[in-house]
Amino acid sequence: MTSCHYPTPPPERDRMYQHKVSLVVRYFMIPCNICLILLATSTLGLAVLLFLNNYKPVHFTPAQPPDGCRGMLCGFGAVCEREAADSSKAECVCKKMVCPSVVAPVCGSDSSTYSNECELEKAQCNTQRRIKVLRKGPCALKDPCSEMTCSYGSTCIQSSDGLSAKCMCPLSCDGKPEQVMCGSDGQDYRNECELHKQACHTKKNVRLQRQGSCNPCKDRENNLNVACRVEPRTHQPLTFPLPESCPPVNEPLCASDGQTYESECHMTRTGMQKGIELKKIHPGRCKKQEECKEECKFNGVCQVERLGVRCSCQPIQCDGTYKPLCGKDGRTYINDCERRRAECHAKAHIPVKQQGPCDLHTPSPCLGKACEFGAVCVVKNDEPVCECAGACPQTPDLVCGSDGHSYGSQCEMRAMGCALQKEIHIQHRGPCDEACANCSFGAICDGQSGRCVCPQECVESHQPVCGSDGSTYDSECELHVRACTEQLDLRVLAQGECKTCGSAMCAWGARCIQNKCECPQCQGQAFSPVCGSDGFTYDNTCELGVASCVLKKKIEAAKPGSCDEECGSGGSGSGIESCEQDRCRTFGGSWDEDAEDDRCVCDFDCHRVPRNPVCGSDGKTYSNECEMKKARCERQEHLLIQNQGPCTAISATSPTELTAPEHCSQSVYGCCRDNKTAALGVGLAGCPSTCQCNPYGSYKGTCDPASGQCSCKPGVGGQKCDRCDPSFWNFRGIVTENLSGCTPCNCDAVGSVRDDCEQMSGLCSCKTGVKGMKCNVCPDGSKMGVSGCDTGADAPTSCDELDCKFGALCDKVNGQVHCECPSPDCDEKNKTKVCGSDGVTYADQCQLRTIACRQDKHITVERFGQCTESIIEPAGRPTPYPPPPPTPPPPPPPPPTSGSRRRTTAHHSLPGTMI
Repeated sequence: MTSCHYPTPPPERDRMYQHKVSLVVRYFMIPCNICLILLATSTLGLAVLLFLNNYKPVHFTPAQPPDGCRGMLCGFGAVCEREAADSSKAECVCKKMVCPSVVAPVCGSDSSTYSNECELEKAQCNTQRRIKVLRKGPCALKDPCSEMTCSYGSTCIQSSDGLSAKCMCPLSCDGKPEQVMCGSDGQDYRNECELHKQACHTKKNVRLQRQGSCNPCKDRENNLNVACRVEPRTHQPLTFPLPESCPPVNEPLCASDGQTYESECHMTRTGMQKGIELKKIHPGRCKKQEECKEECKFNGVCQVERLGVRCSCQPIQCDGTYKPLCGKDGRTYINDCERRRAECHAKAHIPVKQQGPCDLHTPSPCLGKACEFGAVCVVKNDEPVCECAGACPQTPDLVCGSDGHSYGSQCEMRAMGCALQKEIHIQHRGPCDEACANCSFGAICDGQSGRCVCPQECVESHQPVCGSDGSTYDSECELHVRACTEQLDLRVLAQGECKTCGSAMCAWGARCIQNKCECPQCQGQAFSPVCGSDGFTYDNTCELGVASCVLKKKIEAAKPGSCDEECGSGGSGSGIESCEQDRCRTFGGSWDEDAEDDRCVCDFDCHRVPRNPVCGSDGKTYSNECEMKKARCERQEHLLIQNQGPCTAISATSPTELTAPEHCSQSVYGCCRDNKTAALGVGLAGCPSTCQCNPYGSYKGTCDPASGQCSCKPGVGGQKCDRCDPSFWNFRGIVTENLSGCTPCNCDAVGSVRDDCEQMSGLCSCKTGVKGMKCNVCPDGSKMGVSGCDTGADAPTSCDELDCKFGALCDKVNGQVHCECPSPDCDEKNKTKVCGSDGVTYADQCQLRTIACRQDKHITVERFGQCTESIIEPAGRPTPYPPPPPTPPPPPPPPPTSGSRRRTTAHHSLPGTMI
């Protein structure tokens, strides 16, 4: 049995040690544990407090409705707009759709006729489908040139309205690209225009034979080492070595012409040289029975066949050289080879009658035909017809006609005399002393009426400017239109909307600092002299700007460097001294001929002048104006009084809103590629390199960053401002005569069929029997009145006495009545295509009525939709049209109330001779 063993009790020494340890734990460890507990508790409490302090209840944001414009692309000028009630729904809306009531019909690529190009662009936006201008005039069923044959150099030229055509001879070929053409006479011409011009001049019936040279091998004929042949189909030259240059090998063969050749190379090259197709019959020499017993007649070629040897015409292969000749059989052959082949087939001789085509010397029907008033005889449908020149060469040579009008050239003067059927001769060179010779504020002189006119058509570009009158204008064009029509001296102060500086507008380069306009200061600017447009030399462009600001007048940099650079940097002579004298006097000095050193004396006695500090444009304070003028003379620098009183340091306070950033890099979108112009949007939007604006038709190189529309001058159109708007002409005058914009056509609304005119001459399209540049001259020589040709005392005085035809409505203005065609504007419910009784599709019934009225035609609405197919509703159009009603066409809109007008492009009357 195992006994229990208890541990041996520790000795007394150990018990005493354990007792001491327990005392240490009791007095030291227990309080530390309490500290740890308290520390942990406090830390936990602090964490809880921090959590409670920073705790924010979670708010769940409800999901935003989808953006209806996200992913929707609107083209052709339309913008995306969300519905007010439901932003997830959106549509493309056309906002820029206010078209002038200009009647200048165009045919669109959708086979529809529009009253003008703007209406076409409006339809393009509404349908969100590209529509191009195919041609001017209505989409007629027949081309007027299709039923006309022009010969003896004349070509068919359509009228500007596209309704008629006439045969015309070219007056000048300047500016035509060089593209060699082959004429039917076998001669090469620089281009097709030169060909027709020569034919008209010589009265020979020369036609265009083909493009390119008549003999492409002409340049290779002098090369004795190669032969050249023109391919009959492609008319391309083919050069090949002569038979003599074939390798000397002894490999004889018998060819299809019964002749033995040393090698196949000799056979091939000989055939190409003679224009005969040769084939290899067998190797070795030809046998005697394979040779023709006698020479072939009529240019025949001996040909070896299976059945024997015979003379044949088949191997003859003529090249494509065009060197025509006329045979006595009355036929024209393109070259002599073709004539010889014809002899072979006919088995008869065909002698050469003449070089050139048979009809080359046929007398022109115009021989002996006399034309009056400068008209030119042309051959139309084989009959002589006298035609007036439609367009003149653009060579400015102003002349004054005996009728008192100025003309751009003698050609234009003769064309006017021809149109009016009266003799007009040159009174003197240069323009006539017209009443409107001194048109001001951007007005343009109308040479026909002798009055100053203001172009007023502005393209919407969303580029506001601040005018010198403190008003904001939608574009620079709008500012110039108002300046012209109201004869005001208006200038552009700043780009963007007007913003005041205190109670004033900062102009002439001044900046708004602490609500005060201050001219810039130029301390620290590098010396880089520039000659100003006022004839003074400035240390740099900054100083030039200060002078413009202080004097409050426009000063531009005329050229880099000093204005008197012609004085030279050294040497002597009377010319140099004269220049130095002028410079000395310019800066207030006097010239002393007896002085040995500096002859320019600045004799200013300023110590007697009372102290009256002034601040100079160089940023320095002078005790009085005399001291500043003395410094200007001694330094020969252009110093001006910046302001009265001492110069004050420019405050560091940031400028107000109006102050433009010092550099484009500080603008929102940074700089354009020129590192000068501020970009107007992301990706260089609105920058000159992106916009590509026409430098003559636009005011500046920037454009609307959204649409890309450049800021056009009055009467100028196109996204790039590179053409005149309908009812305007003479873009060339902007370039050559520095005109403020395109010139209004001013076509007579009664005598013309459309409101636009020829872009080069301003000639309007007249109704039958009406003449004159502006279609305001009647056949009997009288002018066009408000209701047609003036009839004296029998003119109607009320609408009851006036019979308006072709849908025109009677209107009374200033006591006079006249017939006026309806406006092409339709309300929204009637904007649907219609088919006219003339077989032409029109954009809507209102435009149909307007065009028919101006053309004096009875055209009715045959049915709704295209003439050749049912109307198609395009998908995704911004503002859908209502479906065409099944009922017959509605009656025409009621006549306008008293005082209504057909809206046209206005040309405000100016004082005196203005219209």
